Amino acid sequence: MRSGGKSRLAATAGVVAPAVWFAVTIALGLSVSGYDTLRMPASALSLGPTGWVMIGNFVLLGAVEMLLAVALWRAAGIAGLGRAGAVLIGLAGACTLIAGPLVTDPDDALRTLHAQLHLAAVAVAFTAVSAAAITFARRHRRAGGLAAFSLVTGLSVLPLFVISEAAAPILGLIQRLAVAIAFAWLTLIALRLRGKIPAPELRTRP
Repeated sequence: MRSGGKSRLAATAGVVAPAVWFAVTIALGLSVSGYDTLRMPASALSLGPTGWVMIGNFVLLGAVEMLLAVALWRAAGIAGLGRAGAVLIGLAGACTLIAGPLVTDPDDALRTLHAQLHLAAVAVAFTAVSAAAITFARRHRRAGGLAAFSLVTGLSVLPLFVISEAAAPILGLIQRLAVAIAFAWLTLIALRLRGKIPAPELRTRP
């Protein structure tokens, strides 16, 4: 497969993966006994008998974001994001992947090293997405609504994540709002990239 085809495939995966992550999170939240979506972070779903599903959910999303970052790097001239943004998205993907197996503690207590590293990885991922969005907004002020949404994303995602850590009764709700905004932006970037890469031509036998 040529690099253009690989980039187009990565962009398609970048569109699908955030929706899959949310679908899996919702399904687990409804099926795990005692789980409170409003109060508890999605990371808590990595605990218990079905925790491996959520761990895999993090790993898959992180891997796709990293592939998307590579595609954005290769297509920096046509995708309109720039290589700095691609690096930041790759960093967010790497941190998301790492956060998967480094599960949090019950009740988000942060007593163990792996729980502390999980929180650090997630915090860096949110920071990287915010920085990437601001990079896009500054680099492409004339991109219309997408540039405006990029600025909103950059200025809201990280603050919402920080606020959620101090808002125990609705921690889960605020974190999901931050994730939803970040994922919506990443999906739009993936769609933009996919739309700018020509579809591979089908070869026909003579």
